Formats: sequence, C-alpha cells, structure tokens
Amino acid sequence: MFSEMPDWLVAFFGLSGFLIAGFYGYVLDKVVPDYLETANKIPFGDWGWIGWMLAAILAALGGTVWHFGSIAWRCNGILRDRWYK
Repeated sequence: MFSEMPDWLVAFFGLSGFLIAGFYGYVLDKVVPDYLETANKIPFGDWGWIGWMLAAILAALGGTVWHFGSIAWRCNGILRDRWYK
C-alpha cells in the first residue's frame, strides 16, 4: 500500500507516525517507571478497577507506539530505497 504512494504522501505518513510514536513514547517513558514501582508494592488482588484500568491504558498506549512506529519505519524504508538506491 505505502509503496504505491507518491513520495510526499509516504513522507507525510512517515513523519506523522514518527511524531505520534515519539510523543506517546515520551509519555510512557515518564509514567511507566513510577507505575511499575507502585505496582510492585501492591498485590494484584488489591489493585481494584482503577489499577487495572490504568494498566489497560498503558498497554493501549504501548500498542499505539508500536503501531505508529512500525508505520514510520516502513515509510522510512520505502523512501530510503527510492532516494538512495
């Protein structure tokens, strides 16, 4: 799909993916260490619904980083092959 697009559109999607993955990666980098420190102190049974909801949100953000990072990686590969080979 991406390989059939013009260069400017591939660059747009690649840049968008990079910015989204970078932003959410930065957010996770700031939040996850404190989350893990707190989660290791509290037994699973005592988390309650708020703890499990927070875990689900962090997992969804991790999936978002992976998804948009993969798009950026793919677009980077396409443009590198087109422009430098």
